[in-house]
Amino acid sequence: MKHILITSLVVLSIFGSIVACKKAIPTDNRDYVMEAHSWKLVDSTVNGVSIPLRDCDKNAVYNFYATQQGTITGTVLCDSQYIVSSDGQPDSLVAISKVDFHWYVDNDQRYVEITNYGNPNYNPVWEFLYCYDNEFKIKGETHGKDGTLYSYSKTFRSL
Repeated sequence: MKHILITSLVVLSIFGSIVACKKAIPTDNRDYVMEAHSWKLVDSTVNGVSIPLRDCDKNAVYNFYATQQGTITGTVLCDSQYIVSSDGQPDSLVAISKVDFHWYVDNDQRYVEITNYGNPNYNPVWEFLYCYDNEFKIKGETHGKDGTLYSYSKTFRSL
């Protein structure tokens, strides 16, 4: 009987630890969760198909600051950035190691709106699929150069 009690306690404590690790954050705290950590992209899909992360994706670190400023840093980021000329138009593409952007979580805590995400004309809106204290997943849509609409999702894990 004592052995069954000890085994039951061990199983319950392991189960409790697993549940605590994936504890959902209430919807009114998603912005604070994003600000609390640096983040790495760990999974990505396009139109429901898993896309292997490139080395430059794995290298990138995402930070969301309380000032509603954000950065992506890495030795070489996957995407190039426009240099804006004096007339405000994109001038050329360069390889970069840091991207600055603005972000905020809307009032109902369902969406993350980002402006100037890698270039002055890219302003994605991400919808939260879930947000835990150590991981969040978003979905969004973007148009390809040919005008095709792509749906994507990204999963981020805290460092």
